[in-house]
Amino acid sequence: MKGRILWLGLSFLLVAALVLASCAEAVPGEQEEEEEEEEEEEEEAFSPYGGTLTVMTGAHQFTDSPALGIMDANYYSLLWLDWIQEVPFAGDTVKYGPRGTGESKFHTYGHISIDYLTGLLLESWEISLEEAVFHVRPGIYWAADHVDFMENRELTAQDMVDDMRLFAFESPWKGRFEGMISDIYATDKYTVVIEFDTYAHTFLYFIGYEDRAKISPPEMEIAGASEWENQVGTGPFMLEEYVIGSHGSFIRNPNYWDTTTIDGVTYDLPFVDRVMVPIIPDESTRIAALTTGVIDVFRGVPVTHWDALDTTVPELEKVTYSIGSVSRVVMRVDIPPFDNVEVRRAMMIGLDIRKFMELVRAPAEPLHVWPVHPDHSTYIPLDELPADIAELYDYNPTKAKQMIIDAGYPEGFKTAYLHTPDPMAENQAALLKDMWEEIGVEVAIEVVDPVAWADLVYPFPAPKWEGMRPDGTMTSDPAVILAAVMKTGDAWNYSMYSNPVMEELNRKASLEMDIDERNALFSEGLEITMREVASIPLASTPGRAYWWPWVKNYYGEVTVGDDGMFSGLAQFIWIDRDLKTEMGY
Repeated sequence: MKGRILWLGLSFLLVAALVLASCAEAVPGEQEEEEEEEEEEEEEAFSPYGGTLTVMTGAHQFTDSPALGIMDANYYSLLWLDWIQEVPFAGDTVKYGPRGTGESKFHTYGHISIDYLTGLLLESWEISLEEAVFHVRPGIYWAADHVDFMENRELTAQDMVDDMRLFAFESPWKGRFEGMISDIYATDKYTVVIEFDTYAHTFLYFIGYEDRAKISPPEMEIAGASEWENQVGTGPFMLEEYVIGSHGSFIRNPNYWDTTTIDGVTYDLPFVDRVMVPIIPDESTRIAALTTGVIDVFRGVPVTHWDALDTTVPELEKVTYSIGSVSRVVMRVDIPPFDNVEVRRAMMIGLDIRKFMELVRAPAEPLHVWPVHPDHSTYIPLDELPADIAELYDYNPTKAKQMIIDAGYPEGFKTAYLHTPDPMAENQAALLKDMWEEIGVEVAIEVVDPVAWADLVYPFPAPKWEGMRPDGTMTSDPAVILAAVMKTGDAWNYSMYSNPVMEELNRKASLEMDIDERNALFSEGLEITMREVASIPLASTPGRAYWWPWVKNYYGEVTVGDDGMFSGLAQFIWIDRDLKTEMGY
């Protein structure tokens, strides 16, 4: 970049010399006016570089990060690593988003249409039922200045192979690849081959752009992948420091490989010098940080604060989005009492789901939003569902209580409901408790801190929790729901649900390349999961992002990868520091 600036400076001097020569015989006053205009143009030259971007992007910022390695299987760590490490694919917001054609707003969590994907670490790819061939983008380098166990060397196919093999064959998440991937190897410096036992349509998502698909170097695994100081990636930012209970900060990667074009001019990315990610446990403090300009971008502001922010800080930019995420109750269906399908059906009939829709300010959303979002072609409207499924949405506590008795619990039963500290989760839990008490189910609410939560929930294949807990499935892809969330033995199958009929439908769908035929199989499998209440859907939660006007080149996009990952957007953002000063911040 310094070389480019120097070259631009020399170019300007050369142009200025030519202008002066051409004006040698001009009237002195005219010459002075031309020189003043040139000086003004130089002073007004656009420079998007510099400044600090402070963001609040999700619940992981409420508390400290757990262990970071992929083998630690901690979900919350993935959002912290997002600034550092990249994935093979990403949504092409430049071409298809608000910066381009506008075909996609990139607002649906966990699922991006293949039509809108682009290669990130990959230059190109080919996929068949037998294998996938990934062509690694040349000229991408590991940013390793801060470590002593490796150099800033080029990313190679073997690097990706080592990482993918660890992820697919050894990590706690390997269950999603069992029976799918048989081998992964490199054929040359830039070519990765992934051979299939049985191709599945979830493959591209899980290995390509899901949040766990981040690529890290093999040297980092040897040095200690769980240590903050060892984190190395190819991403737009590098770790500066992580201060327990305070913040994580990330500085600009000066050798980042990507560029962007604004008004016909190509710029190196990223624009900001630093990204600050504060750790703020208290919700009121988080909101205050936004209103006072400490936080530049706050994505996922709780609905309880929307009205106040719109009234007291009207200058904030905002976007509201239907994120395709469904809050649901996950039950351990492999152990009593929820191994009884009639108990699970009673638990759902005993809930007034519209109350949960009101809680998240989604009264206009469809009552039925699970297991696929209404935006997907496999969605079946409530009035077209079979009667035994439709009745699950008809709130009837009297009927539900009798179903509990008929299922072998004449005195009802007791169970636990676990959730992490969060006002919305607390309100939801209180509502669940009150409604279920009406049908004879006594619920003990247990609040678990995020670190302990990861230890309870994510160990696979033997989670340590029992009873019930919330989950927000962030996907609109039925292939992911059936081949992971509801698949026997998958790490995402938190409820431990299993149905051999659905497994066979899933197997057939994985081999079906015709979209209509595949969707028909998906629809049949989706009906099974609804009928057996593999989990209880509550509401499709709307989301909202707020940001200050000085945050430029951001249009409210939520997802370019999975789960609303933000680093795929942050490198495009620049800070108008003059405007920020003018606004008094």
